[in-house]
Amino acid sequence: MLELEQAQEAARVEQRHAAGLLRGLEQSAEYKAVLALDDLGALAASREAAVQAAENGLAEVEQDADRAAGEHQHAVEATEEATRVLAERDRAASAAAAAPLTWRTVREAVSDTAPGSVGDAPRGEAGTGSDIGAELDADLDLAALAGAAIAATDGMATDEAALAAARKGVLDAARRLRDELSGGYDPSLRPHHDLYLLEVSTDDGLLSLFEAGAQLAEAERVQSLRLSSSEEDMFERHLFTSVVQEIQTRMNETATFVAGINHSLAATRTSSGMTVRLHWNRDSDDPALRNAVELLRHDPEQLDERRRERLRRFFTGSIELARAESPGATYAVILPRVLDYRAWHRFHLTVVDASETSTRLTPQVFKTLSGGEAAAAVHLPLLAAVDAYLAGADHRAPRLVALDEAFAGIDTHLRGPLLGLLVDFDLDWVIASHELWGNYPEVPSCQIYTMRRRPPALGVHTQPTRWNGRALVAGAEA
Repeated sequence: MLELEQAQEAARVEQRHAAGLLRGLEQSAEYKAVLALDDLGALAASREAAVQAAENGLAEVEQDADRAAGEHQHAVEATEEATRVLAERDRAASAAAAAPLTWRTVREAVSDTAPGSVGDAPRGEAGTGSDIGAELDADLDLAALAGAAIAATDGMATDEAALAAARKGVLDAARRLRDELSGGYDPSLRPHHDLYLLEVSTDDGLLSLFEAGAQLAEAERVQSLRLSSSEEDMFERHLFTSVVQEIQTRMNETATFVAGINHSLAATRTSSGMTVRLHWNRDSDDPALRNAVELLRHDPEQLDERRRERLRRFFTGSIELARAESPGATYAVILPRVLDYRAWHRFHLTVVDASETSTRLTPQVFKTLSGGEAAAAVHLPLLAAVDAYLAGADHRAPRLVALDEAFAGIDTHLRGPLLGLLVDFDLDWVIASHELWGNYPEVPSCQIYTMRRRPPALGVHTQPTRWNGRALVAGAEA
């Protein structure tokens, strides 16, 4: 009995084990089926992507093919247009070569020819009708000329707006030419097919623009020769009389004035014995200028013909140089510049110390001077110039000089000696200053007025003070 139960239990265990294996097999098969389905789905998606990519690539190929076809068509059209343009140029060149062009018509039609070409060829003998209508020389390359004209206009716009602008430009240019020309020259435009021919009516008849230009150039040359002749006559009549005498007088007056300044400077020195000296010398080492200045110091009547010719050449060359620098300037502008003797000279100063050693005053030398010496070097020549200028006045006239903010920026201890220079030059002075009183030992006496305003009150209040050489006296007046 026990064995039977054990056998049955074993059978039941085997049965359960077999059922478990069966269920495992079933589950394994389902899992593999799911995996297989997933793989199939992925393959299907991949196929669809490949199909879409293929379709997109095909569309791009079709677009490239369309563009290539359009570009090919454009190239074909451009080639045809270029062929047509070249054919038109060839026909134009052939027509130009075959046309019976005359000398006048070519010159009027072509306005910018190279030297030695048609525009420069000589004209036939004037006076006969056959000469005027003569054909151009057979060796002239008319086809090349026409080709050059076509090439010069290549690329220019030819629409209605461009043509209208070109016509307006031509008319405006002709109008300006008509306004500027005078003296028997009357330009006019004459339509000729699609062109305008510019002709100039003169006393000699109707001329082309080229002929009128050549005539004007010749007239200018002749007039230039006439001017040269008139210049010589002017020099002979005026230069060696009134003009030279006036220049000579002014140069001598300047030299005398400089000598007077130096005389005043020599008599007026600083406490250290320093003074300055003024020089008026030629500004250039040019031999022509040097000789001219020397000759101008002599009486013109005393000059022989050789020296007069040298002086004449100097002024003639100066006039020509001024005309070259200012071509449009008139003689009223040029002559004062050429005859200005002041431009031939320059002033400079030298510092003279107590031992009479002279040193030219330059910016570098000025920096080496003491404060007092530098102030004296600046003011001495100015005060000496006033002294020399007033020396020619009536002895009863005041020797007055007015100074505004005199000696500003100069150290206080240097102002007394500078005011002393005014005293040494015997000058009467009026000085406006916000701080200078004039109460220095070098000044024997001066009257001081302090000006005061108290807005909104009207007027200016003055407070007098007197310097008597020793002390300031408030309220005192001379």
